[in-house]
Amino acid sequence: TQGLGLDLATLPPERARELGLPNATGAVVTKVTEGGEADEAGVEMNDVILRVNDAPIPNAEGFKKMIDALAKGQVVRLFIRRGEGSMFIAFRKR
Repeated sequence: TQGLGLDLATLPPERARELGLPNATGAVVTKVTEGGEADEAGVEMNDVILRVNDAPIPNAEGFKKMIDALAKGQVVRLFIRRGEGSMFIAFRKR
């Protein structure tokens, strides 16, 4: 989403299986804008975002709607799969 400085694509089922998450839904980061909120928080290209503030992400469009619904200044907590590991990344929405 433009406000966070990243572009996303819906997590394809085959990619979810490769990650050992056969029933997972989410979004794959396809671009991170240098200096944007996501970049400054540590989001990287090819990260798979599975949850926002503990809510599962259905797809890339669902992620955008969830972020748009958050108020400016609210904490955004992403649950991300990166390679073999998982992590949380948190930041305040500008």
